[in-house]
Amino acid sequence: ATEGFLPRNTSELRLIGEEVPLEAIQPLDLFFYPGHVFILFNETEVIESKLEYGGVTITPLEKRLKEVETYTIRRFHPQVTSFQRS
Repeated sequence: ATEGFLPRNTSELRLIGEEVPLEAIQPLDLFFYPGHVFILFNETEVIESKLEYGGVTITPLEKRLKEVETYTIRRFHPQVTSFQRS
């Protein structure tokens, strides 16, 4: 989808990829909100790195969406057919 190129900062990254509605999200979709991004880890959790959370954390998607008022979801990967957590 990106031909091997991804911008370094969030403001540029949120301009590429395919926009996705919340009802169609898949693991590895990126959720952007001002100055930050988190990744859909599986059907119910997101993963992100935030200093105030002590580094990389996995958080329930529902909880995170309640904390973020405005967001955009973008997809940079081909269709994911299955995703299993080890």
